[in-house]
Amino acid sequence: MLRRDDPPSLEVFLEGLYGRRSRAIKLGLHTVEALLEALGNPQEAVPAIHVAGTNGKGSVCAMLHAILTEAGWNVGLYTSPHLVRFNERIVMGRDEIGDDELLLLLREIDQVSNSVAARSSSRQPTFFEFATAAAFTAFQRNEVDYAVLETGLGGRLDATNVVDPLVSVITRVDIDHVSYLGSDVASIAHEKAGIIKPGCPVVCSAQHPNAVGVIEKAAAARNAPYISATDTVSVVRKGLNLLIKTPTECYPPIQLPIQSPAQLENVASAVAAAEVLRDYHGILIPVEAVVQGLASVRWLGRGQFLQKNPPVLLDVAHN
Repeated sequence: MLRRDDPPSLEVFLEGLYGRRSRAIKLGLHTVEALLEALGNPQEAVPAIHVAGTNGKGSVCAMLHAILTEAGWNVGLYTSPHLVRFNERIVMGRDEIGDDELLLLLREIDQVSNSVAARSSSRQPTFFEFATAAAFTAFQRNEVDYAVLETGLGGRLDATNVVDPLVSVITRVDIDHVSYLGSDVASIAHEKAGIIKPGCPVVCSAQHPNAVGVIEKAAAARNAPYISATDTVSVVRKGLNLLIKTPTECYPPIQLPIQSPAQLENVASAVAAAEVLRDYHGILIPVEAVVQGLASVRWLGRGQFLQKNPPVLLDVAHN
């Protein structure tokens, strides 16, 4: 991709990188694992929260990132797709990755990926594999405390599934990407449940009946504690406020900036995952951090009110 005598600008480099999206999706971990190994396995340096699902996974990631940030942690957030700029995919603290840092990082990964491909005669990374390697490397070098990761497609063979997370979260599973994941909800749930790791707690959102048993079975097979968000977290809307209760907490009323009935499920999953991080791993997440995080969460273009009079709501979730 690079011409050594004329290094491209970020805009030109990204044009070339976007060109990789026109090729067929290639699921599997071999290529991304080889690339990450050549980069020093940055994914092993940062404790992760891994989120998969069909609907709501981006919102849950944004909520967890906001909660952990309000708790005082330096948190990385990796999501997709972006709305306007590639930089949106990689967030550290409260800021998207800067242009200069991103360009240097992409150039380096391009050089490493070319070297790996030449040595092993393997294929070049896909667009998403390349972006995932960039996110892991940025998180390591910026010494983030935790990384919140959204899967791209499926879970079992997704490029993000190279981590041993502190907690896995599976949001509502429905029909999506049937040519890659299967033609029915149970088959797709099997792929999403591939992010569950041995002994790692998994939080499960409200689910289609055909998905629940698949996810529970996968958790049991891997001795992974199974937490049903709907059974452990009550989220009720009262006027403009959300009232949230769990077996251990009764949270003060919260006004959620993201407006959509489906967000109640996502709030339950995010709160359940936050309490898993606190109770299973001893991570300091005060009640105030949960309240302030949910009240301040920004997830642009998803249930976002642009103005009040007249009311204009923007919701571009691809599902």
